[in-house]
Amino acid sequence: MNSSILRTMQLMDKPLTIFEQTAKQDMRLQKHESPPMLSSLFVPEQQKFKIDFSFVPQSEEQDVYDSNLNVQQLQQTVIQSTQRYNQTAHYLQESRQNVAHLRDQNLLLTRELDLKSKKLKETQKDRTELSQQNAVLLNDNSTLKAEIQKLNQTISAFETQLSQMQQPVQTKNLGAEIRAKTLNKENQVLKLANLQLVDENAQLQELNHGLESQNQQLQADSYKIHSLTSENFQLGTALKTMEKQLELFRAENSELKQQIEEQIDENVQVLESYFQFMNKVQNLNQQIKTSVENDSVQQLHELILQITSTYKSNLEQQTEVSIHQSEQNKLNKQLQEKDAEIKLLIVGQEQTLKEIEAKVAETAQTQEKELKQIQEQMKTNYEELKTKTHMKIIQICEQGKEIEKIKEQIYQIRNSAKFEALPEVEEQIQKIITQIAEMCQ
Repeated sequence: MNSSILRTMQLMDKPLTIFEQTAKQDMRLQKHESPPMLSSLFVPEQQKFKIDFSFVPQSEEQDVYDSNLNVQQLQQTVIQSTQRYNQTAHYLQESRQNVAHLRDQNLLLTRELDLKSKKLKETQKDRTELSQQNAVLLNDNSTLKAEIQKLNQTISAFETQLSQMQQPVQTKNLGAEIRAKTLNKENQVLKLANLQLVDENAQLQELNHGLESQNQQLQADSYKIHSLTSENFQLGTALKTMEKQLELFRAENSELKQQIEEQIDENVQVLESYFQFMNKVQNLNQQIKTSVENDSVQQLHELILQITSTYKSNLEQQTEVSIHQSEQNKLNKQLQEKDAEIKLLIVGQEQTLKEIEAKVAETAQTQEKELKQIQEQMKTNYEELKTKTHMKIIQICEQGKEIEKIKEQIYQIRNSAKFEALPEVEEQIQKIITQIAEMCQ
């Protein structure tokens, strides 16, 4: 296309002398000077005169002048078409850059959503581990409660057996009565510990309920992230559709570009033929002057016939130029319409992306705050539960030490030979002490 434009500009610079001659003739027409008739050309030899291009009728001079104006307008139209095509190419380049920028932003948003999804999955994993630990602690609590109940039953049975053993040896078992009172006190302590364990169990259930509510909140956040992911997918689909539309616009613009280049080539050919016509006219004018000076009437008639045929061909070329100009106007109008469509498409795309970016940023900020709150709450609950469980285990182990003291006192009573303890009672006490020792390890 650049070679065609250079060629057109070279041809535009070439026929300046012809345009100057035409302008002089136009000035003569403006002064209402009538050109000489053809009959005045046939004069006797003795009369000396000069012949120029003024023998052509006024209508033909006007047509030649109009042809010059049409050629100038056509040159201006070609330049304007080239400028509009370059402007359209610039708009297309900006559209490609905008699409690439939007694609990069879409990738960044997708990566951010993936990172937040990973963080949410890690938080859910931590919550699942805490729930499992809570379930284990609740199970241990239930086991401890059952063991304490068994211990209470064993102590009650031991008290009953002691009371039965005290009846036949009342006089010899004053120490046993003291030990029975001590066992009574220890039983009361164990009952109080059992009540504390019940309270701790209720607190653990409340913590479990709080974890369940946090789980529901996490599920709601997961649903929000899923919605954002679907919106992101829809945005990607819309971007692909817009890219396809831009490809169609590129194809149409390439076709328009090809048509414009063909039109420019045709215009160049028309200009070349016009310049050839003007050169022929100039040559014919020179030949007419020569033939008149040589008094060759026959040559003059032949030249007039050549001028007439050349003028007809020039009229046909002018008709083709007007047709090409109308087609060029149609192509320019199509280019303007495509430019308007591309601009509207880019504006709508930018507005949609701004709205989606604002929505994603707001949702991401809210989710980040909620996740931080949930993590802090879960950490606090876990620390409290861990501290309470540790204190309870220490308390149970202390109670185990007290039971060990009771066992030693029972052994002392038995070794005092004042009475013989039942084997079942001794075996039950040994089981309780063994279980407590295993738990406190």
